[in-house]
Amino acid sequence: MLLEACRLAFDDDAPRLVWADEIGGERGELVVLQCDLARGGLAPADVAARRARERELLQRHAVAWSGVHTYGRFEFRRGFVEALQVDLDVFVSCADAIFEAAPLLRSVTVDGPKPLPGGGPPSLASFEQLLELPAFWRLHRLGVFAAGGRYPLGNQIATLLVDAGALGQLTALDISSSSIGGPGIAALTGSGQLEQLDELWLRRHHCRDDSLVEMLGAARQLRSLALVGPHSVVALAQALPALRSLQIDNVEHGGLDALARSPAARTLTSLRLGGLALHDPHFERFPALVELDLYLQPVTGPIGQLPRLRRLRLAPSTTVDDALAIARPLGGQLERLDLRGARVPEERRAELADLVAGELQTGPASDMPPML
Repeated sequence: MLLEACRLAFDDDAPRLVWADEIGGERGELVVLQCDLARGGLAPADVAARRARERELLQRHAVAWSGVHTYGRFEFRRGFVEALQVDLDVFVSCADAIFEAAPLLRSVTVDGPKPLPGGGPPSLASFEQLLELPAFWRLHRLGVFAAGGRYPLGNQIATLLVDAGALGQLTALDISSSSIGGPGIAALTGSGQLEQLDELWLRRHHCRDDSLVEMLGAARQLRSLALVGPHSVVALAQALPALRSLQIDNVEHGGLDALARSPAARTLTSLRLGGLALHDPHFERFPALVELDLYLQPVTGPIGQLPRLRRLRLAPSTTVDDALAIARPLGGQLERLDLRGARVPEERRAELADLVAGELQTGPASDMPPML
């Protein structure tokens, strides 16, 4: 009954905390920790301590607690498995069992459809079956990682989603590695269903700027957008709605200035950039930033005064001296400074760690893509 209360009041922490108190122990502790972290407002050192404890609990118990580890990659959010990356055929076959094990599952990324053995074109039959499952309509967030090789599937996938009315129930959609192009974007734009979307990720798209501009005009409620593909940031900037989160690559000369003049500049709390090296970028033109990810965006010199910034990720090519120059004015407010992939000698690591109020992350870079 308590889990059902959590499901029915999904965005409310109170039923989860009641469940945590009822079950107790380390399992209940994870719920409390993750709800605290999701709520925010903690001091950087407190966030770092909770993150360390969260990792400790998950390293020891995540597999046993998840119930879905045999199906694919999963993620705990606010104490429960809410996201799963799974092979399309596996999800179609096992959806009911998956939801029985993870009743608060909300976000699924399916891997597929895939090319047939021998290199033949992928069949979309499994994706059509997915849209017919009663379990599909329990989802609020859908990712499709369709590695079709020389058989791009993005346009067909977008059309199938529109025809099924699926966008009317989804709050988040990720179409990745599927080479979605003009016909797929036109289907999404003309569907009349984009007003429901809060998040849209189009990674490895092949769309003209004018098509993307038209799509953004039809999705004015978007709060999170990811665009990875051949576009012009300058051409798109003024079409951006008042976003909270933006991931965008191919940042050409003048692209950051165009973003700073866009409607999103004053509302963005999370920004991830990829493209040209930035010199003297002055990110203070984005005053609401809490998280800045420059993993694919080499930066030299200071990045400006950002009083709300709490999480910062720098490119692996960042030198220790550049990291120190950035950390000196900002480190006291950071929950996390992420330098994974960068070469940081142990003696310099201590120097950096002393500047960061929260956690300094070093070591190998993670190559796992983010989950919707």
